[in-house]
Amino acid sequence: MKKTNNPIWPDATKELLITDRKKAKLGLVIKDDKDLAADPIIGNYQIKLDDMLELMSKGQEWYSLAGAKSGRAKMMLQWKPVALKGALGGSGGYVTPIGVMRFHFKSGKDLKNLDTVGKSDPYGRVSLSGIQKGRTVTFKNNLNPDWNEIFYVPVHSTREKLVVEVMDEENVGKDRTMGQIEIATSDYVEQGEDGEYLVHDSKDKLITRQLRIGTGTPKGTLNFTVAFYPTIPTVDPEDEDEEPKKSSLDVTPPNMEVNGVAGRARSDATRSVKTASSTNGEKALQKVLAAGEKEQTETDEVQAPVAPKLKIGVDDLMKYESGLVIFKIIDGEFAHTNCHLEVLMDDMLFPSFTSAKAKSRQHTFNETGDAVVRELDLSRINLRLVSEIDKQGDNNDEHVQAKLAGPVIDTLRRGLYTPTQLSLRGKDGRESKVTVSLRFLPLRMSLDPSESFNNSGSLRVEVLDAADLPAADRNGFSDPYCKFRLDEKEVYKTKTQKKTLHPAWNEFFEVPVRSRTGAKFGVDVYDWDFGDKADHLGSAPIDLTLLEPFQAREVTIGLDGKSGAVRLKLLFRAEYVVRSRQGSSTFSGTFSQPGKVIGAPVKGVGKGAVLVGGGVAKTAGFLGRGFKRRTASHAENSPVQENGSGEPRTAGIVDMRETSMDAGGSPQTPNGHVPTVSVDGAAASLGSSGKDLPATPSPMHNRQRSFGAMSQQSPAPGGSESGTASISVLSAKGFGDDTKIEVHVGHDSSKGPNQMLKTKAAKPSKTGEVVFGEGEDTKRVPCFASDAFRVSVKEHKTFGSGDDLGEATFYVADQGPSSAPKEISVGKGVVVVRSSFQPAEAGSMMDSLKGQKSLGRFMSRRERSVTPGAQG
Repeated sequence: MKKTNNPIWPDATKELLITDRKKAKLGLVIKDDKDLAADPIIGNYQIKLDDMLELMSKGQEWYSLAGAKSGRAKMMLQWKPVALKGALGGSGGYVTPIGVMRFHFKSGKDLKNLDTVGKSDPYGRVSLSGIQKGRTVTFKNNLNPDWNEIFYVPVHSTREKLVVEVMDEENVGKDRTMGQIEIATSDYVEQGEDGEYLVHDSKDKLITRQLRIGTGTPKGTLNFTVAFYPTIPTVDPEDEDEEPKKSSLDVTPPNMEVNGVAGRARSDATRSVKTASSTNGEKALQKVLAAGEKEQTETDEVQAPVAPKLKIGVDDLMKYESGLVIFKIIDGEFAHTNCHLEVLMDDMLFPSFTSAKAKSRQHTFNETGDAVVRELDLSRINLRLVSEIDKQGDNNDEHVQAKLAGPVIDTLRRGLYTPTQLSLRGKDGRESKVTVSLRFLPLRMSLDPSESFNNSGSLRVEVLDAADLPAADRNGFSDPYCKFRLDEKEVYKTKTQKKTLHPAWNEFFEVPVRSRTGAKFGVDVYDWDFGDKADHLGSAPIDLTLLEPFQAREVTIGLDGKSGAVRLKLLFRAEYVVRSRQGSSTFSGTFSQPGKVIGAPVKGVGKGAVLVGGGVAKTAGFLGRGFKRRTASHAENSPVQENGSGEPRTAGIVDMRETSMDAGGSPQTPNGHVPTVSVDGAAASLGSSGKDLPATPSPMHNRQRSFGAMSQQSPAPGGSESGTASISVLSAKGFGDDTKIEVHVGHDSSKGPNQMLKTKAAKPSKTGEVVFGEGEDTKRVPCFASDAFRVSVKEHKTFGSGDDLGEATFYVADQGPSSAPKEISVGKGVVVVRSSFQPAEAGSMMDSLKGQKSLGRFMSRRERSVTPGAQG
């Protein structure tokens, strides 16, 4: 511009690629154009990009020039982030975060449908400067998704703006936006007087916002929460190494002056400009700008106090629970070409970092990324070499060429501030190597219990039996089965037990649980009807928060129907559960195959402390009164309630005790006795005392029968199911190496005790075990399902009577004709028996007891009794 002191440059715009914003500076030099002589500097200005962006956010546009008595320059800067890969996207372009924003995507409601056929496939995501930083799984064909996902987004300043957006996933073409919301970090990030950033713990404050596409009409709402957790400032060894280099460049010779300011000679500045065209001209210009920068005052207002930094070594890592792991991917030697390196954390489906494509077997990355570590002592890191990036979260291992997984803490100990080579093993056995260097930035954050490693895992459920179920059929019985639901979805259904009010299923299944604290787990019990809708017998929620990881619990679940309780064994194994796209299954992988519990106990719903609100325990008498059974005459009356009123029963866990997941044996109380549910006045009074039942039950303490059960001809004693018990004595051990023994089995029938089986006398073999012939030592006897049997061992002597070596009570296994062997502790030894119970055909109970034929073949299919494993 000629002859003016107020120039306006209309086209003075320049776009530059900045690979390291935290160190980049913008320098301005204004010269006086001389036609013949050298052009002298009449003013200059230099400022860090971050400082200029900060001043612009406050409205600053004019900057006072250095090296001049007067004069200002108007400058504007626009920052456009670019996701660089390879060498240009190396550690030089990485900006250390000041903290993380925690986003909890809860749900969407009435979202805009962008599909002409069917419904949209929405997922939520968070973007920073147009780059996706985190996202949820996709809900297929759903306008009311329930994501319930948490992820963290690192942020670097209060100027950043995050875009919360709901996208419609497309199989072909780009995903389309369904609406978005802008979140300013300045609303959550605040700096204290000491220079440290403050925690903004607003994770419990629900935000409900309408979604809008551009300037269109809002459609749909998004429910989410946002919180901010700062990092603890730590020392970066790389910055310390570069500090001496930086200071050497900023040193200005003592004689240097610009434009005669502060007594310095202008001729020196002129000489530096004259050498600009020489090889040292650029360095001389840098010195001029550095000298002028010391005179500038605009940046004083944005210079916040610097917080002290910590030095974190390997021994200091375990002092912190959560943090950011910063990894620099240096180079790699790969067994495959054209692959990307991905870093995944814990249970996240999508990677925290994806590298540029390594086109050759030896590739230099120089890329830096970060990932949030929720629990340093438990978190796991997964490195994958993939031939194709999974953008939709199919969790398909087809494109994974090699991978390495391990604890984060061990990886940090190996590679903290030190380049370390890690080996990734491929499916074909070939090995790939990658060199990484790691840093760790602690977070000022207390992890929410719902995000803990111990909150997700696999739940094993053993469905044992039930008691006191209401009679739904005219014959006084029900045909019960159970359905288990997790978060409103059915995850397992048991087999149907025919004509019984005290079924024994003895089945198990396993299901992954993403959040134990947030899971809605429950059971529904139904009565099966042929050709008709099943009758609902009762339901109950199951509170999984009462379980401790890796500790089995036996629980009794009271149903909310007229009566009844279900007994389960529960074991929660903590492990990470990765979510997958919704549509067919909530979780990745498949459920474990269900099965029968081998040698499981039968009909043993127990009594004990009752868990009520707040974990308060009441005595066993409360439970004894609560599960009093109804007789047939009570069937149509109001159920007996725990409080004696006709109000609806409260469903849920009413008894819980420690146990093991071993299949064999009956459940026992602490003193070794089998627990039962009280069903009449005598048992109820016993239960109120809080004492366990005796090992050898008297008639009053027998396993009780369902009074609602009746045959078509006449009621069975106590209303219990009738049939035939089959008992075989297989072996015995532990009664002495030279002792000749015989085993007796007795039956406690309604007419009194009687002996039904006696084995031949035999001595133990070299292994110390006496083996009996199953075919020879097998007896069948008509009985009721609740009848008790006694096994006793006696010493055999040719002359005179031998000593009694022990006696114990057991019940037949209600699992059909092919139950597994069961060990029974008798005295100091063990007797192994095989038992089963085959229900009689309806209407034939009295005939079977008299040795007459069953009339079952004349009955309808609906009325015939079928035991699982046997055809009716």
